[in-house]
Amino acid sequence: MIYKENGEWNFCDYKVKYKDVGQELEKYALPSKQWWEKTINNHSHLELIEFIEFEPTQEQEGRLEKLNQLRIPEGFMSYCQNYIENGEFPEGISHVLRGLEIAEYEKEQGQELSEREIAEIEQGQEISEHEIRILELEGSLT
Repeated sequence: MIYKENGEWNFCDYKVKYKDVGQELEKYALPSKQWWEKTINNHSHLELIEFIEFEPTQEQEGRLEKLNQLRIPEGFMSYCQNYIENGEFPEGISHVLRGLEIAEYEKEQGQELSEREIAEIEQGQEISEHEIRILELEGSLT
């Protein structure tokens, strides 16, 4: 899904669908589309089915951008790929993405707090509207 080039993480442009001894498989076309074409042509047990253009979601693009700001080394590709693909962080307290995990958690907590505060304000307005109606009714009875 991703590869590192010139210090930046990048998305793979294609997935390759192929058969290996009759079994259909699909992988990201890394290191390149040309490498896969050459490899499949050089091995009789492999058969190319198709190349599929990979289009990341907006969420995946945003996560890739965050990773590139952190300058994470290529040796942590599996952690980075899991995070980009589905937003998952590695298990455990200490890992290369820990700072990003904490920042996202704090942001999420802030948003939850804001949503709760908005709900409380809306509830308060509903109570005020009920109080006004009660006062109006009391005024019309006197």
